[in-house]
Amino acid sequence: MTSLRTGAFLGLLIWALLASASTHTERELRLHAAHQEVYLSNLLWLAPADPEHNTIETVIGRDALSWQQNHQGTINLGLDERAWWIRLNVHNADGQPLERILDVSYPLLDHVDVYLVRGKEVISQFTSGDSLPLSSRPIRHRHFLFPVRLEADTHYTLYLRVQTAGSLQVPVTLWSPVRLFEADQNRMFWQAGFFGIIAVMALYNLILFVFLRERAMLYYSLYVIAIGLAQLELHGFTRQFLWPDAVDWAQIAFPAMASVSIILASLFSLSFLDCRGRSTRLAASVLRATGLSGVLCLTLTLTAPYHTAVSFVVFAIFGGSVLFLLAGGLRWYQGHSSARYFTLGWMTFLVGNVLISLSKGGILPYLAGIEYAPQVGITLEVLLFAFAISHRVQEERHARLETQRRLVRQERELREAREETLKSREAHTRELEQRVSLRTEELKEAMQKLANAQEKLRHISTLDPLTGLRNAAYFNDVLRDEWNRCSRAISPLSLLILDIDNFRGVNQQYSPLAGDELMRQLAHLLEKRIQRAGDGLFKLDGDRFAILLPHTPLEGAVMVAEELCERLAHHLFDADSARIHIHVSVGVASELPTQHADWQSLPELALRALKDAKKGGGNGVSFCLA
Repeated sequence: MTSLRTGAFLGLLIWALLASASTHTERELRLHAAHQEVYLSNLLWLAPADPEHNTIETVIGRDALSWQQNHQGTINLGLDERAWWIRLNVHNADGQPLERILDVSYPLLDHVDVYLVRGKEVISQFTSGDSLPLSSRPIRHRHFLFPVRLEADTHYTLYLRVQTAGSLQVPVTLWSPVRLFEADQNRMFWQAGFFGIIAVMALYNLILFVFLRERAMLYYSLYVIAIGLAQLELHGFTRQFLWPDAVDWAQIAFPAMASVSIILASLFSLSFLDCRGRSTRLAASVLRATGLSGVLCLTLTLTAPYHTAVSFVVFAIFGGSVLFLLAGGLRWYQGHSSARYFTLGWMTFLVGNVLISLSKGGILPYLAGIEYAPQVGITLEVLLFAFAISHRVQEERHARLETQRRLVRQERELREAREETLKSREAHTRELEQRVSLRTEELKEAMQKLANAQEKLRHISTLDPLTGLRNAAYFNDVLRDEWNRCSRAISPLSLLILDIDNFRGVNQQYSPLAGDELMRQLAHLLEKRIQRAGDGLFKLDGDRFAILLPHTPLEGAVMVAEELCERLAHHLFDADSARIHIHVSVGVASELPTQHADWQSLPELALRALKDAKKGGGNGVSFCLA
């Protein structure tokens, strides 16, 4: 009986041990070629490294470490400065070798070591991290990417050793190279859109500052730049593109940019909310305290250990967002109409920053949505601040109009008072008023005559005395106006410059009088041809004429030029009792004007084309297109 009880007890004990072992059996990733993208979080085991197990040789095949399976999704250990080991069992169950890339997609990790182990042999190993230059990484990328080759039907163990002075988050994905490239392009597209919005809003507010001289616009532009750089650093873009080998600066860039953004946000809020009166002391005190917290964070970033600085920055971002929201609410309650957009803007920003702060502190898990929550909040904040700025400008415009109406009313009242005074003295000043009235009429008449003479003189100054056409000075004014008009209409503008071949020979063969008469008849003939509304005919220096053709492409301008050449080649001019036959050369140029281009480029192109026509023997058309 005793032996039966002993056997039953041993059987139960063996069953319990087997059940316990089975519950701790590690899951193995069975990898096939069809698996292009595998999120590894729930397959990982992790254990803190200790001085006795700090190298791969002391970890392989030993059970001394207290391995624990990760059940929280992406590994997020908060502000933990310890080194951690992470383990993954992989089986290439496919019939061919597989090339994969291990992606650790949190760019702020100081140290990331990867070991690929088969049995107890280290097949390949990599050392990377934010504390090393970008050039030391196996793949130059903002994430930590490690190439992994898995032979067919072979079992492997992947070990990662990670350590950082900031938030310890380890999102791990196993990609095929093609799928990684596709996913990275999608991420780059959305990131480019976000940073494009940031750049546009920074430039827009800088332009407003230049014209309006509002310090709030300058502070906000600098704030947008600072918060944009902080986001670039958080997602690894600055390390990849701006300072790839500046290791010391890269270690403090994120808390430094975040601290500067807090200071600039405080200055912007103080200026935008107009916290200068007695009733705004509480809001001003709250904003100044937030700015001082940013100064403290910046000081700690430059002097204290990174872990301490990041802890203060996370707290300052969280607390500062709440204080900005409180200050905006107070000014809204006090009647500052633009403060409602300000408050709503900080409310959206607060949600994103609370989520990221709780994530960095390890309170919330690491999720891709949380990592991009500040960017969503910043985008909404930028739009709401744009409404706030527009509302403020509108209010200032209404205030100016009200001031103008008040001045007009005061002027009218003053005029009425003056009229009453004049009426009381009318009996004594009637003769004087009559003299003043007569003198005023004479002065008006003289002024009108002077204005008419000036207008006539101005008109004459724009005419060519020989042909009666508009001269070169007037041509420049018309060309500049048509250039601007066509640039707004996005329409082509064409110019013809016509020159008589061997006009000097005409003067020598006949007489200068014959040459003058020839020029007048040629001008008259061109006037009859150029009849379309908007087209212009001008007399330039010497024997040159300019024909301006708005909204006309190069092909149409060349047709007009060729028609003129052909018609003039068959026309006889009667000048000073002589019948003269001439040929002309025409240079044609056409451009699509823009506001940033120089209108003087069009006549330069036309003159260049005219020279080409002359070089070709004259009596022809040459064109030049910008």
